[in-house]
Amino acid sequence: MSILQLYTMTDCPNCPRAKQLCQEVAQELKMKFEVKDMQEHMVDACQLNFMTVPTIVLGDSVLFKSHVPDKNELITEIKKQKESGNE
Repeated sequence: MSILQLYTMTDCPNCPRAKQLCQEVAQELKMKFEVKDMQEHMVDACQLNFMTVPTIVLGDSVLFKSHVPDKNELITEIKKQKESGNE
């Protein structure tokens, strides 16, 4: 099972809201969740082709970047990734 990841930076105004959402969804879907500081994980971000925060990633798939989805939108996207085997 892939881990739901949130890339953040300390000065990101939308990151706290994204973190709260991801924690809630991960708990509801019984998934692991981790927060990654963009500055510490720049290589990972470059490999996944994003340089903005907040960015929500599942496995090797970028689900949302520079956007905090609503809860249903995030759950729907996670389920799509799981069904397609891209998690």
